[in-house]
Amino acid sequence: MLKLMLIIYINIISFLRLFSSNIKENSNILSELDAKFGDGDHGITMSKIANTIDDVLKESDNLSTKEIFSSISSKISLLGGGAAVPLWAMIFEGLSKPIEGDDISFEIIKKMFMSSLDEIFSISNAKVGDKTMMDCLIPVVEKTSVLDNGDIKHLLEISYKTAIEGAENTKNYAAKFGRAKNSKEKSIGTPDCGAISMSIFFKSFYDAI
Repeated sequence: MLKLMLIIYINIISFLRLFSSNIKENSNILSELDAKFGDGDHGITMSKIANTIDDVLKESDNLSTKEIFSSISSKISLLGGGAAVPLWAMIFEGLSKPIEGDDISFEIIKKMFMSSLDEIFSISNAKVGDKTMMDCLIPVVEKTSVLDNGDIKHLLEISYKTAIEGAENTKNYAAKFGRAKNSKEKSIGTPDCGAISMSIFFKSFYDAI
């Protein structure tokens, strides 16, 4: 099987559209999970983020790949909503920074993931085991940063499988952030909605390419 060495502009647009669609499709589930120990608005907030992505894509004809991700970040930051708003604004800002042209290479994707993690670390000290999206993002960066075979499809496969595993693992943790932290051990057994959203991001990336 031939290695996928480059993601072209149209595939990036497809990925973002699919991510938006998948978030909207799962918004009720995300809110139901959040309602068990949190504010119950995660699905609503993520739907706002998805709509923002759609709005940027409608006006993307004259935007570069870097500008698309940066614009999504900027517009998300203006939204009202839960804690997901600043976190996803930082994720998209991080994704934008390493991009140099309209197409994305294997090494650039690795840098995009690392940059997103760096941006999140600037506003959060959450780590693996704290029952957050970081239970997905940190392991993804750790695993993809050491890959060197140049195959983007393989990188994205590792990414989404790691993210799904990370989201599943949050069932085993007591919440340490947000309103859910008040429930402590009672939150064990329920996956974190933020981690689920993060896993949807990585699965959408894989499926669209």
